[in-house]
Amino acid sequence: MKLWYHDRLRDGELIETFDDSPAWADQPLHVQPSAITKAYADWMQRLNPRAVVSYRALLTELKEFGWDGGDHCREPGGTRARYWLVPRLRDARAIFSKKIGIDMFPED
Repeated sequence: MKLWYHDRLRDGELIETFDDSPAWADQPLHVQPSAITKAYADWMQRLNPRAVVSYRALLTELKEFGWDGGDHCREPGGTRARYWLVPRLRDARAIFSKKIGIDMFPED
């Protein structure tokens, strides 16, 4: 998971969001759990075609890097769709670098 997340942080692109004009560099993102899980599963399939990715297990790992999710993370309105909250890009890179003990993004 760390390699996949590093690639996302390096590229500065995650995936679909609920935000109208997602600017990960400017704000934390609300992302669809199913979209993140699918993106990770698709990436993982190249390494292990039999891999099964659980959204709960993935969120548990991502929480170590400042992500948040759960029943309290729901969009307002009629559907109250669930989301995962991703730290702003600069913050996410800092958390990742601190967690692994190497500054992977010195330009930030």
